[in-house]
Amino acid sequence: MPLTLAPARRLHEQIAELERRRDELRAQRDRAREQRDAYRAERDALRAIRETAAMRLVGGELNVERPRYFVAERAGLAYLRVPKAACSTIRGVLLYFNDPQLYEEKFDQFAGDVRAFHHADGVAEETDDPGDCLRFTVVRHPFDRFLSWYHNLMVDLAPGGKRELTDSAVLAETNARLGDFGFRIGMSFEDYCEAVFSRPHSKQNPHVRRQVDLLLGAGELAVDFIGRLENLERDLGRLTAGLGKGAPPVRSINPSSNKGWRKSDLLTPVVLEKLREFYEQDLRFLGYPS
Repeated sequence: MPLTLAPARRLHEQIAELERRRDELRAQRDRAREQRDAYRAERDALRAIRETAAMRLVGGELNVERPRYFVAERAGLAYLRVPKAACSTIRGVLLYFNDPQLYEEKFDQFAGDVRAFHHADGVAEETDDPGDCLRFTVVRHPFDRFLSWYHNLMVDLAPGGKRELTDSAVLAETNARLGDFGFRIGMSFEDYCEAVFSRPHSKQNPHVRRQVDLLLGAGELAVDFIGRLENLERDLGRLTAGLGKGAPPVRSINPSSNKGWRKSDLLTPVVLEKLREFYEQDLRFLGYPS
């Protein structure tokens, strides 16, 4: 009787199918591990911030201010603002959920005039009542926030800056507000550092205050989810996916001219050491390298 190759072919096909299925299962396992690790990191960060709250209660530096949120009711989201951590961009995401047509019609205008965006109809206003919304925020490496505030206000608005303030009345009003914290438009980086490092965190402008302070309201963690500017699209996608929503468009509004603290010539070893001490709790509890 002549031999047939059909059983051997079927066996090879079955083996190939089993190997393909094995590879799929391995890929699923790896994805599950990545999700587990991300969850653990987020859980540990939240625990650390709760520890910070307890420490601050003991140390007498409790932030008693009630947290305020920008709310996108249609998406079930309430955003706690951390200045200089993509605030305008995230408010654009909230506008997308609240009024997608207005977002599409006005985005280019908003991107070119952030002040008009912040006061436009349809853009969420702050409230201290997030309702049943999921409360979230986005944080940033504290050294980048420190540089971004300097570039954004002290350089970009100064004479010759990309957003130079030419209205003398607005300039005077802005400098008066900044003066309460020791700042002024066009000040040197050395004077900027002195203004920041010479004040306790409880007396700081929110743009340079510790982020962990802003995440605590009367000693309680004020958010359910903490994303990172460095992974903004991924984290917002995870956040909205958990609510059964599609990933929102993430388009920059008011981007910083800061190119990153590791590439900055301003951060000398002396300044870096002061920053590590000043933002020690942010670095520790938010898990950023220094």
